[in-house]
Formats: sequence, structure tokens, C-alpha cells
Amino acid sequence: MAGNSQTLVKNNLTVDSSESGVYGNWDISKPTFATLRANFQEEWQENTYFEAIGNNFGASSTLDRIEFHFFDNTPNYNTTDPAVWVTEHGWVVNDFTKEQLVLPDSYCADNFGGSRPFHAQKEFRTTGGLRFSSVQNISQSFLYTTNDTEEPSISFNNSMQTVIGANAKIFTGSSSTRRPTNNYDGLYISLMLQDTSLNVKTTFLVSYNNQNSYITDLAGNRLLSKTIHTIDRTSPSIGIILSPISQKDFYIVFVKKINQNTVKLVDNEENKIEIPETFLELLPQCFEIIKIQKDGTYTLSDIQIDTSVYATEIQLNDSENFTAFKMTLNRDVTFEDIKSLHFKIKNPQKYDFLMTDPVTNIKDSYVTLIQDKLGNYIDINQCHAFSDVAINSVVPLYAYNSALNEVIEEDGKKKVNIFDGLYNEEHFAVRDWNKDQQNYGTLFSQQEISIVADFDSISKENALKNKLKIYLSNSPDEESVSKAFNENLCGSLRIWFPNIMENPISIFSVNNNQNFQTVSSTFVNNNNCADGLKFLLPLEMTNQWSAQDQVSFLFSYVNNDNSDLIIYPSPIFDIDKKVYDLQKSAKFPLFAIRMENPQDITTLDLWSFRLKNLTEQRGGVSILNNVINATYGEKAVVKVNVPQDSNVDVIVMTLDGNIVTYLQHGAISSGEHYFTWNGTNMSGTKVARGLYFVRVIGPNFDETRKVMVVKD
Repeated sequence: MAGNSQTLVKNNLTVDSSESGVYGNWDISKPTFATLRANFQEEWQENTYFEAIGNNFGASSTLDRIEFHFFDNTPNYNTTDPAVWVTEHGWVVNDFTKEQLVLPDSYCADNFGGSRPFHAQKEFRTTGGLRFSSVQNISQSFLYTTNDTEEPSISFNNSMQTVIGANAKIFTGSSSTRRPTNNYDGLYISLMLQDTSLNVKTTFLVSYNNQNSYITDLAGNRLLSKTIHTIDRTSPSIGIILSPISQKDFYIVFVKKINQNTVKLVDNEENKIEIPETFLELLPQCFEIIKIQKDGTYTLSDIQIDTSVYATEIQLNDSENFTAFKMTLNRDVTFEDIKSLHFKIKNPQKYDFLMTDPVTNIKDSYVTLIQDKLGNYIDINQCHAFSDVAINSVVPLYAYNSALNEVIEEDGKKKVNIFDGLYNEEHFAVRDWNKDQQNYGTLFSQQEISIVADFDSISKENALKNKLKIYLSNSPDEESVSKAFNENLCGSLRIWFPNIMENPISIFSVNNNQNFQTVSSTFVNNNNCADGLKFLLPLEMTNQWSAQDQVSFLFSYVNNDNSDLIIYPSPIFDIDKKVYDLQKSAKFPLFAIRMENPQDITTLDLWSFRLKNLTEQRGGVSILNNVINATYGEKAVVKVNVPQDSNVDVIVMTLDGNIVTYLQHGAISSGEHYFTWNGTNMSGTKVARGLYFVRVIGPNFDETRKVMVVKD
């Protein structure tokens, strides 16, 4: 750039390919898919199956990617190879003695390659990998199918870049010496699936076509086209944990069928370890509850599992994909526990030592007792949120049509809003949030709606720290409504989660709901949240809903700055640094739902209300709410259009014509008037349950409407 001219110099460069020093053979061996060799007894050959496996981000009941391991050089698969690969073990130079190349250099994950990967002198060895730039955006060159008899024809998700690295235990290993796989220019990549509803045991036939792509190793050798089979070596994982507020029992659902009868434990001398205890006795001892610090280290919490109480298996649908258990804690669950704690896998003290992997025979492995029938076991570092959702921490109190209730009572000429101020039992309101609402679970369509909620008694202390958002949907996407949970576990939940996060809570459904509305809360009294939180659903929202719609809703916690209160469902463990990396871990808002029976996870539910038309009835007399619960002082509302100034009587009567009370008796001005009856007689005593009549008598009209009084 300074203008210096280049001097013409001719140098003759030579490379002695037979030289054994630092300079030597140039790497001219092509990369290839790593063959599966599950144990030392299998012949060293290019197998039908390869080290490629369906997996997911974190812990999930379905797959979202396929992970691949490549060899930097193509082996000859004969005695000329200086070393041979054994899955989850590493490169070895002598099959018979199982001698690893040089410890701790040769173990999972693989990083050997180049021109001299197995040189006798360590300082001359070269490492291998795929050129990072060559694997970006290459998913269009791969196709897959789940049917082994068909040619691969399904595209990967081309909208997502190739993920560097892989997290399946088959790649990282479980021995005391471990190496991460997520290195740029490394030998591991992941491609994202289009269909994310496939269960964790799914295997694939995958084809790679190099006609329009150039995957190369670090020396520029090009990967050739190939079709391979993936394998099922997915370990069990924690799918979801449910810890209802104010109780000691919690529920954990594992992805995969857990082996409870023949757990495989083998010591480092390859002696089988006898287990006299039952699995349900040992399961509570397989966890510790921790608090993860900002730097990824953790400390033990004061709340732990009560190991004196055996676990109980929850009998759900006959599913090979899930196993559920109930266990007991040493104290009641609080909201602070849900915000900040995690369950971490560990071994019972009696079995807390390094063993031989029951599948691969690798010594010094962290073998856990939670295994599938093949002996694949849950990772010792797996960690999961104390509860994926806050259960029974929020209590919706009542809902009402805002505009109607602002004029529902009259005091002379003054309009009175009966919902101003504190909540009390004198209000006419909706309180039935169940799937099959009666009239007292119904609101009018095309009207503003207010919903008032509060925190449960134990979580109330956090009311000053957190507010809520409400998410509502009159028609949630079908695929988002507990599809996976219902198919595999109980069959009737109606839970959906809004599409505001990167990944779904896949044990419920592989998709989030995109058809939703949301509103933030305000304090009922603005300066004292102890009176509850109010959600005003404006006309521009409710006008999108129709009569007969059922609107279901849930809540999420937010901080005072309106940012979502975040939990980490499945924190990622950094094998290299030996800490949990929350920055790389998936983040979910903390949602609040309910469990009608805290002893039965099949009663998990959202809340809902129905809508109906506000229609004028004959004679100018309309009853707006004709089923009331006298226990709560709910009010029947009668709307009367008076054509002219006149005397009008509004009388509540029994079936046999006896007068219960007068709601209006005497002169009244023309126009629209509202009258309410709270289920009491003239002396203020609550009437018995049953059917009553409201008779309205005025100039040129005499109308009667029915009211049903119920009691809890």
C-alpha cells in the first residue's frame, strides 16, 4: 500500500513426503462419516450404521436435529490402519488389550486427523476437523427419511444454519476424562429437522450429495456423497418437573421408558454390582436440589427430596416414550424455589463411584441408576428447572364486562361503578373457569372485559416484586394444545403456551400457539397490589372474538420493568470448564397454570370463560345473568327500557307467586335502567336455592324472567 515494488524472486519449493519430521506427507485422505463400532468385539470395518444420532436442544420428548461425527481421514478398515476407532472410547492401537493411543489424548470426543494423527511422538501429531466455512449453509445437500425402505427425500430446515458441535453422550463420552465437541473446525456438526414432532427413538436414513456443496477437511480434501443410517443411542432425560405451590409432593416425567427392574452397574474390574434396594427406594436419592450462581457454579438448597419416602410411579397411558414418578420434598414449595432452583442428577451415596459403562465397557465412567432397557443412562450433569411452570401460584378471582358494570347501579342521577375499590362478595361476576361453564361462567361478547387475579397466600409476599401478563386465545392452534402430552400421557389436557420463546415445552406440544392476545396487569388500587391485579381486555381485542367462543388463558410473571421473569429449563453443562453455562442455555418465561387436584397431574389446566350475545329480549326487558351463586352474593341483572316516565314495578317472586323482594316500586323516568338482585329477601336473608321469577310491570308491558339460585 506504501507503493513498494515487489522484487521478482524464484524459489524452488520441495516437500519430501517420506520425511518423518515436522514437515512430511501432505494430508490427501478424504473425510468421511464416522462408522459405528459399539465395542471391541465388533470387526473393524465400515459399518451399515454410523455415528449419527437424532437429538434435541436440552431435554425434550422429540427431536429437533441430527448430529454427525466425521473422521478427518478415511480409514482403510484393515490392519494397515495405525489405530482403530471404538465408539464412546476413542482411538486405540491394539484391539485385544484395549490400549488407548496415549492417555489422555485419545478419548471422546474425536479430534484426530491431518497427515500424522497417530505419530509415535506426540509433538508431531496433527489434529483433524472440517473447515468451518465449508459446513455453513450446507443443509440443502442433505436429505433424510424415517423409512429405511425409501430413498431419503425430506429436506432439513434450510432456514437454520449448521450447528457447530453435538451434545449426545455418544460423542462426548461419560468417562472421567471428557472433551467438548463444539469446536469450530471440529469433527462434529448438527443439522436441524423440518419435522420436530418425531420421538426420541426415531432413526433415519440420511443422504449427502456433494454435487453442489464442498465440505472439506482442513487440508481441502472433499467429503464424498454417501447414504448412512443413524442410530438410537439417546439417553433418558428429564422432560418436565411439576412442583405445585404449597405442597411437598412433586412430579417428574422422564423421556424414555425407565428400566426399574434390571439396572446395570459394573465396577472398574468388570464385576456386576448387585443392587438389593428397589428402584423406587433409590430414585429419591438420585437427585440434589441446587441453586446455580451467575458464574455457573452451584450450591445446595435447604429444600431437598425426602429420601425416607419412596417414589411412586404414576400410571399413565402405555407409552414407551415417557415414565412419570411422584416424590416428596422435605418442606412445602414456595414461589422463590420455582424462580431460582434446579434438580441435578447424582448417584446415591452407596453407588457414588466411577464404574464401567454397561454399553461400551469404558472404565471410569459416571454411570447413573436412571437407565433405559438398553443400559443408556441419564447424564450425571443433567440439570432441570425446579418446576417448568408455576402451578397454583396465581388465583383468578372474577371477571366482568367493564362497561356494563360501570352503569349497573344507580343512586339518583349518579352512575356508580360497583367494581371500584376492593374486591368483595357483593359483586356480580364470573368465577367459573372450567371447560364446561354454566351461565355464571359466561360473559358478553363485543364488550370490554376485566379480569381480576391475585397471588396465592404463600406467593403473595412476591406480589410487590412481580407483576403478571395474561395470554388469551379463543382458538389456539390445534397442534399447540397438549398434543404430545395427550397422545403419550393422559389424553385430555387443553394446555397451550404462547409463541414467545425459541423452543416449545415439547413434552406438551412441539409447537407453540401463535393465535393469542396479551395484556399486562395493573394493580387494582394502583398503590397496593395486595388487593389484586387487574387485566383490562379492550374492545379492539374482544371484538375479534364471537359469541359461543371459549377463551382460555394463562399467566406469565414479569419484572417491574415489564421484562419476562426467566427460568432455565435445562441448563447446559460446560464439560471443559465444569460449570453450567446459562448464557448458552434455553430461556423460558415463567408461566402460571393450575392443577385442580394437586395430587393428579392429569388435572393440569388453563382457565377459561365463554362468550354469549348481549341481545335485547321481548318487551324491553332483558335479563343479563340468570344463574347466580348466593354463596358469593352474585347478582342477577335486569335491563329495562322504559318508553316514558311512569310507574314501574320490578318484583322477585317464588314459583307459587309469593313476593321475595321489590327491586323497583314507583315512579321512574324514561330510558334504560338496570336492576340487580343478589339472592336475598326483603330482610336481607339469603333465599334457598331454586328457581325464582323476576316480574317487570309497566305501561303497556308485563314481562317475567327466570332466575336460578345456586349455592356452594
